[in-house]
Amino acid sequence: FSFYQKLCHFIKRPKKAWVGQYGEFLTYLYLWSSGYRIIRRNDRSNLGEIDLLATKNHHLYVIEVKYRRSLAKANWPHHPLQRQRQLKQLQIFLIKHPRYQNYPVYLVLAIVQPLQIPKLVIYS
Repeated sequence: FSFYQKLCHFIKRPKKAWVGQYGEFLTYLYLWSSGYRIIRRNDRSNLGEIDLLATKNHHLYVIEVKYRRSLAKANWPHHPLQRQRQLKQLQIFLIKHPRYQNYPVYLVLAIVQPLQIPKLVIYS
């Protein structure tokens, strides 16, 4: 793709996709500046998707990013079925990348609000 084709493809994306990518980018920058090593972004299969996979101090963090206008609207936006799909996707990732199999795994919800640092909630 040329630069123009990529730009046109990006502009045609729905607003929801822009907001999601913005939230993921802010979370990526925050984690990177906090010493996390981002090893995967948008890891997908037909079973599910993981927004970000990161490591720090030999721990593996599975991060789901949610962009919300306020924390009141966030009110735990992570559904149990989504968590199950993430865990299935994590199993696929660990099979493909066995060096991370012995790392303790933490599931993290990153809540991103406009003009604020992402709030990380570790729930397992």
